[in-house]
Amino acid sequence: MIRWMPVIGTAEIEGDKIIYTPTEIPLADGTKTREITTMASSKIFETGEICFKVQSKHKNFRCQVILSENNPFYIGFSSIESNTGLLVAAEYDIQANKWNFLDFKGDNRSFKLDTEYELRLSVKGSKIHLFVDDVLVMSLFKTITKAPVKLLIGGEGKITVSNIQIKTESPIAFVVMQFSEEYNQLFDEVIEPTCKEKGFECIRANDKYTTSPIIQDIIESIHESSVIIANITPDNPNVFYEVGFAHAIRKPTILLCDRKREGLPFDLSGFRTLFYENTIAGKSNIEKDLKKYLDNLSG
Repeated sequence: MIRWMPVIGTAEIEGDKIIYTPTEIPLADGTKTREITTMASSKIFETGEICFKVQSKHKNFRCQVILSENNPFYIGFSSIESNTGLLVAAEYDIQANKWNFLDFKGDNRSFKLDTEYELRLSVKGSKIHLFVDDVLVMSLFKTITKAPVKLLIGGEGKITVSNIQIKTESPIAFVVMQFSEEYNQLFDEVIEPTCKEKGFECIRANDKYTTSPIIQDIIESIHESSVIIANITPDNPNVFYEVGFAHAIRKPTILLCDRKREGLPFDLSGFRTLFYENTIAGKSNIEKDLKKYLDNLSG
């Protein structure tokens, strides 16, 4: 059962429904504005699916899902008279105190009053898809951090949100490393069990690196993952390519390197790297360090 509580503004909770009724509040300059409500849930979310139905009595309204805590991400209905957009994805930059709008879709003139619309938000790694009545209306890339799910609700008429479902999935740790007995053993004995213990689904490319279109599958896997774990001990151009791609899209990346390597490539020397020794004690140490990194990611 999902529990809800208004942390800003007010709303009624009736069973599985959240009912917003517009309330005017006075401002310092003597004018009035309508209250906007933020509802916080008991459900912690990073990757998975959020689904609910929404109905509004007025075309000027907002009903958006809020994800992440630092620089929160907003997505859903955001229809106002000055903007013909109906669905909006935006990020609020707390430090700069400004909005970064990521995508607009739809037209508020097509919105039907007193009609239930079903919104389904699918999040897998940094891949985000928004569906309305099972129609894909928005796709974008955005890294989501673990935080309670919130809803932003407000407008000029009564708004009802119902049938709220939140399904969470294990975040994915995508591992890139050379395929050889030495690194296979590190994966089997240290990386995979450590990731599983910390709640991550551990995935590794199951084909040998080639110049074939498998690179597209790897790029897809990087997008769908929450963290990249890369062993950069040998000079493997495919691994370096994948690390570079992960850095380019700002994907959290953990670099591993055997101490036997004399020095890191110049472009990687500035990144924090977990060094280890290929011994029983060395593997135990890298396991401890890896756990700390994954704990920090899970925040």
